[in-house]
Amino acid sequence: MSPGRRALAALLACGLAASSAAASPAATVAAHTWTGVRTPHLEVITDAPRTVAMRVALRLETLHQSLARLLPSLVVAASPVQVIVFRDASLAQAYAPTWRGLQDEVAGFSHAGPDRRRVVFADDEGRTPSVAQHEYVHSLLDVACPDVPLWLNEGLAEYFSTFEMRDGGRRMLLGTPIRRHDALLRGRLLPLPDLFAIGRDSKAYTREGVERDLLYAQSWALVHYARHRGPGGLAALESLAR
Repeated sequence: MSPGRRALAALLACGLAASSAAASPAATVAAHTWTGVRTPHLEVITDAPRTVAMRVALRLETLHQSLARLLPSLVVAASPVQVIVFRDASLAQAYAPTWRGLQDEVAGFSHAGPDRRRVVFADDEGRTPSVAQHEYVHSLLDVACPDVPLWLNEGLAEYFSTFEMRDGGRRMLLGTPIRRHDALLRGRLLPLPDLFAIGRDSKAYTREGVERDLLYAQSWALVHYARHRGPGGLAALESLAR
């Protein structure tokens, strides 16, 4: 099957209904020229230049290998994740998840289907690394820890969204502060029982607003603290995830 047909089949397999505001998004997907790159743990498909697929594949494969060393229990053997990268943000948004008939404004999303896991987002040079890494961590947790609490799922995804390799791949950088989270948390915090009670069906998670922003920010802060508070931080996170 060609990369274009694989992309369209993957979107249909996600069970996603395209927004009525978009003009025949399925026809647009089928009409675009798609290319693919495969690695041991990924299949990246894009209608952007092939260099985009290569850049995303390298970034996520490096993250996968680093997580296998840092948090081995969260990286289990599974079929490769299919990553779909749109060149057009509006076309990607046409396939964004819906909740009770309303479409969410998201930078990207992951989907665990019966056949394989998928990650979908639009290429944006300034945001692609963090969005790709955030959603890829979700895809790993879907297999390794499907029942992980939502706050920890989002906290881990946000924490590893800042992953970078420096000095030609010789040094790993983790824990870079996320400025928007830091600024938000200086003004308000959710009580921890409220944070821990938020689930996938909660309005605080399914609707845009300050509570969802606080969920991401505070979950990131808790994971960041656990990771950097001293020896045993990673082990504590693994214990919470299992």
